[in-house]
Amino acid sequence: MHATDNKGFTLIELLIVVAIFAIGSAIALPSLMDMGRSGQVKTEARQLKDQLARARATAIEQNSPVIIQFIGNSYAVNGQVTSISNATLTAVTIDQPPPGTTPLATFQWQQRGYPTTVAGSIGDIDPIEITITPISGSKSFDILISPVGSITIN
Repeated sequence: MHATDNKGFTLIELLIVVAIFAIGSAIALPSLMDMGRSGQVKTEARQLKDQLARARATAIEQNSPVIIQFIGNSYAVNGQVTSISNATLTAVTIDQPPPGTTPLATFQWQQRGYPTTVAGSIGDIDPIEITITPISGSKSFDILISPVGSITIN
């Protein structure tokens, strides 16, 4: 007598497994891509935060003001321009402007590490808010600079 020993899978079983895998991939792929974009934007936000912290430390070390200027989708620290590539600087609010005018896009770190307007004095500035938004997607990051100089990302 021959014992039939079926070792292996039928074609139908393999097709069902492939179909289930394809459906799962189609569901998961968009969220994985969005997570990757969000990670890139968070990296941009961290780099900007680090640049701002370095500029503050430089102002304190050299005992001279360091000017920060936001120009479109770029920012300049003492004239050295850095572009943001994976995101957009959607809002830079340094001071609450009078109605009908645009917000200032320049501030400086004073020698003691306090942010001020370029012609201003310590304590003359509201908290600074910088919003970085992905080019496509919805999760944005806010960099907040308090009037005493602390920098946080929300």
